[in-house]
Amino acid sequence: MKTYILLLLSLSFYISLSAQENQSPQSTAITDIGRYEIVQSEGSARYTFKVDKQDGRVYQMVKNDEGLYWQEVLVMPNPLDTAKAGYVNYQLFVSGHGPRYTFLMNVNTGASWQLAKDPENEKIFWTPMETNGMGR
Repeated sequence: MKTYILLLLSLSFYISLSAQENQSPQSTAITDIGRYEIVQSEGSARYTFKVDKQDGRVYQMVKNDEGLYWQEVLVMPNPLDTAKAGYVNYQLFVSGHGPRYTFLMNVNTGASWQLAKDPENEKIFWTPMETNGMGR
């Protein structure tokens, strides 16, 4: 009986560790229904975003003494970025491997941004990614 209990405890511990290591990526859905979506990193609730899939604005969920609110995140200009008014243009991808692998993409042009952090003030922003001729 003691061996059986030890085996069950070891198995549950292993399953718990496996679940923590295998964080799956999250992304918004490409559908014509709904303008806004919320995406959260499985690694940290700090990286919870609301994306406007039509105009590409992204907001981060922030907490202060009064509660939670949406704070807009700066999206730097990207020369490949053009949006069709009234259509879904953007998708947000949040990796289970950390904020460095978080991306915003124009699904019609391929223009892409990577989440970055200003080392001076610790604020996050979206910086354009080079495409090496792709997306045109």
